[in-house]
Amino acid sequence: MAINADILRTRFGFNDPNVIQGILNDPGQVARYEREYQGMLNPTPPASSGPSTEEITARQRAEGDAFFSALQARTAAQETVPAMAERIGGGLDLPTLRESAFGLMQAVKNIPSDVKGVAKQVGISAGNIAKRISSEYERLAPKAQEAIGQQQFAEQELGQRLGYELAGQEKDLRPFYEAGLPLLQQRQINEFTGYTNDKRNELDAYLARLNANTTLSVAEMTRATALATLEQTANNSKIQSIGGREWLITYNSQGDVINRVDLGRTSRTAGRPTLEDLAAGSGTA
Repeated sequence: MAINADILRTRFGFNDPNVIQGILNDPGQVARYEREYQGMLNPTPPASSGPSTEEITARQRAEGDAFFSALQARTAAQETVPAMAERIGGGLDLPTLRESAFGLMQAVKNIPSDVKGVAKQVGISAGNIAKRISSEYERLAPKAQEAIGQQQFAEQELGQRLGYELAGQEKDLRPFYEAGLPLLQQRQINEFTGYTNDKRNELDAYLARLNANTTLSVAEMTRATALATLEQTANNSKIQSIGGREWLITYNSQGDVINRVDLGRTSRTAGRPTLEDLAAGSGTA
């Protein structure tokens, strides 16, 4: 649409008839304001044909699967809990302590039957049987109690050492998990909200010009404002799992939900082990 006096008054704020006429008489000025007016009418460039929602979803699922596969590959290289317990328990001689404690407990439990069995064979009187049982209790009970105490101490030591080593494994995994997952989700949020890298670069360019005290045209300022709004939407959005499905949730500055979009896919983390599960070696690939 060709620029005219009415547009210059209502859209650009010119009220002086002489100024308006001067602009209309200058082809260069007319061309400039026509460009800016077109920018007001069409602040965003025409949408180019890009990937469909289904294609974006499929690619993002592949990215998520690749991330979790990499995380689980790291856990696969770590020692499993059973192997760790066997190694630490072996160092504490726990199998021998368990066997000894169990054997002595069974021996104490079997004292009456064992003594009575011997008594039948050699003809020991009832009075002597009672003394013999008491004597065997005095001989074996302290040994059994000591063996149980040694086993319990070793079991406690095993639990503590396992805790320390599992904490070390989790410490090794957490930086990869905490650094990788938010970046992956933010990239996917940006893609779904439309705040892609090219738009971020475009906004950065406008902000750099403003920081350098360069005046933007009305169309450029309108475009920069639209991009800043898009950035805020992306920054205030999160991908969350609700009912086993992934949703893009957008919040306002007060933390209230202002929009939610079903991404049309089951949660990437549904059925996945947590970081603590993975660190404990209980995750499955």
